Amino acid sequence: MADGVNIKELSEYLGHYDPGFTLQMYTHMLPSSYDRARQAVDRRLERLARRLTEQSRSRADRGRDLEDLGPGPGLL
Repeated sequence: MADGVNIKELSEYLGHYDPGFTLQMYTHMLPSSYDRARQAVDRRLERLARRLTEQSRSRADRGRDLEDLGPGPGLL
């Protein structure tokens, strides 16, 4: 599992009927799993923050472009 093997495939290879049993039996062998999970969540949140920042900047730029056009001809 530490090397990225799918739990279902590993369970079948080991002859276990239930992948949950495999997890219960071997989870203790993955002490860094919490660290990997935290890092994965951190990476996802960083990407999301970058995307939101880019969207916010894009909206701000579009707003400035509209201001540069001036007030326009007005309504009739």
